[in-house]
Amino acid sequence: MDPEEIQKIRQLVKTCPAYAADEEFRWPFVGTEAKFNSRANLNGDFSDTWDGRNSTNMSDINERIPLPADKIDAGKNVLVEYTIVPYLGRKATDKDEGFSAGCSLELLSVGLLSDEDGRKHKGRRFDFDSPSKKRRTK
Repeated sequence: MDPEEIQKIRQLVKTCPAYAADEEFRWPFVGTEAKFNSRANLNGDFSDTWDGRNSTNMSDINERIPLPADKIDAGKNVLVEYTIVPYLGRKATDKDEGFSAGCSLELLSVGLLSDEDGRKHKGRRFDFDSPSKKRRTK
């Protein structure tokens, strides 16, 4: 992600009660890389991917042509749609370790815009596997 976009997200999240409630706030960023999640289908791969290479209006969801996630290779120009989800932390108890407040980025869709190389940093990869599938393969 662009550092400016990350800064905008941080400024917005800092206005929510979850941020004020916890000093060890958890962010979904490491440098300029962001971690997105999707809990829509925990038993399968992420399926809200679409082909926007010939689209005239990216906002018109009826115009989007479904595209399998494995057709979106690393380095391609994509449009990533997401929403910011702040969450409150939970104090540790005898039965639970608890966790700090933070925010996550809920992945809504990924659209392929062009086959041109849009990478700023080499080696980035898309991983559309579901969280439950990752647990099973480790």
